[in-house]
Amino acid sequence: MIMWKNYKILVLLILLIGCYASKAQMFSYDFATIYGSFDFKFPSILADASFVDVGNMDQPKYKNPENVSKFYRAVILALILIASFLINVPFFLKWAKKQKGSDEVLLYNVEGNFTYLTVLLWIERIEEFNGKFLLRERSEVEKFYNVAKKGKTSIKNYKRKIHDILLIKSFGKNIVRTAFARMDIYTKITYLWDIAIYLSIIYAAVCVLSIDYSWTLSVFVGLFVGNIVAAPVWLICHLIFNHSLKSVARNQIKKGDGIGLRIIMAQLYGGFAGVIWKDLYYIQGRSSWTFGGGSSRKGFLRNIPTATYSSAYSRDEEKKDLDFDKN
Repeated sequence: MIMWKNYKILVLLILLIGCYASKAQMFSYDFATIYGSFDFKFPSILADASFVDVGNMDQPKYKNPENVSKFYRAVILALILIASFLINVPFFLKWAKKQKGSDEVLLYNVEGNFTYLTVLLWIERIEEFNGKFLLRERSEVEKFYNVAKKGKTSIKNYKRKIHDILLIKSFGKNIVRTAFARMDIYTKITYLWDIAIYLSIIYAAVCVLSIDYSWTLSVFVGLFVGNIVAAPVWLICHLIFNHSLKSVARNQIKKGDGIGLRIIMAQLYGGFAGVIWKDLYYIQGRSSWTFGGGSSRKGFLRNIPTATYSSAYSRDEEKKDLDFDKN
């Protein structure tokens, strides 16, 4: 039901994009009668890819008519990328389920049961890859262990938080570059395909403005205005892909398989720098619809809400949600 609602919203937004290229009656408002000599240009580009200068109706229809065709091509490209990406999702899932995986998975998860010892071994593997000790991470994991020991409970209760801390470290300093280099060709194509949806809509916004303004101004304004359509359309496509892959991966892991899917999920997590990608141990919450757990790091991402602190689940619900790999 949730997936269907996402698709309905997406269809509506695509129709709005299509309206950019449609022929419709142009509107004009003469604000000079109200504000003196002020001439307002209503962006009738949404209807006819042009602007109407209400103060000078005898001026040419377009200032840069050569850019009209660029705008139409940009809209067509964006629509093709959106449709083809969604069509590709089930094919990618089918391919991902067939991947056998490798020892690379040991960088992204504990080997065996989730215990304090296996977590320490996981940290050692990451340290060996990075070539430096993760003193801060070791200290944080030790705190979780001491709290669990004091409360006479299992460190598994902190599985999600520990994954938030350690998973992003498995890609070293150059997170995105390392994650992309580890991806298979098909994963790389789908990853770039995902990003291309957003960029194509932004490009269409720039093209629509370039019909009556300079390219420099169009780029600056288009980066902001384009997000009105680009952000929600891209985010819906992205989350459909993310949640579909996450669901398939968890189901495979429940069956005692899914090593290849674990690796793919982790690689995409790193490809998006731990932001706007929800990994296997992410808990869905009311205030955390967008961001993944890796955003709880230092730097410009430090204020982004994370899975750790934004979950609306109770402890029992969290435990149940993370039981997909109990075997």
